[in-house]
Amino acid sequence: MTQDIVDPRSNRFGDRFQGWRAALDTHPTIAAVFDAGAVRLAAVVDAVPPNRHIVHSDLINRNAFVADNRISGVIDWGCAMNGDFVYDLAWFLFWMPWYPAMEHADLRGAYERRCADAQVALTDLDARIEAAYLHIAMANLTYLAWAHRDDDLRNTAARLEQVVDL
Repeated sequence: MTQDIVDPRSNRFGDRFQGWRAALDTHPTIAAVFDAGAVRLAAVVDAVPPNRHIVHSDLINRNAFVADNRISGVIDWGCAMNGDFVYDLAWFLFWMPWYPAMEHADLRGAYERRCADAQVALTDLDARIEAAYLHIAMANLTYLAWAHRDDDLRNTAARLEQVVDL
């Protein structure tokens, strides 16, 4: 979870985003946030259980359909990966400020209640969510730096600082 994010030679992106680190380094303050995030991620990643599940990692972008208070469909699996199932919850929580309609939703509470009903253990939930926040933010910072989307880069770095004590 850590090496694929921090190493600019990582094959995580293939050849798509070559040069992302150099682009990030043109924003020294944000690069420092990224590097602090890498240190913090290494410190909390052990809380993530070793068992893996399918993670969509892009549900917030109108990719989940709901009918009668139940998920009726999920599309666009292009960002899917194997990982901690808590990652999808963290995805919603991390990006929530960009979606004001979700502001009053108790997604974490609902998630915890659903897992309790299904007898699914949520050990080390805070650390797992933090690890996911870090991974989500850092992965997006690499892309945003490469794409030269400076406003989004600044906003994502600020959100990372807001949700994680760096």
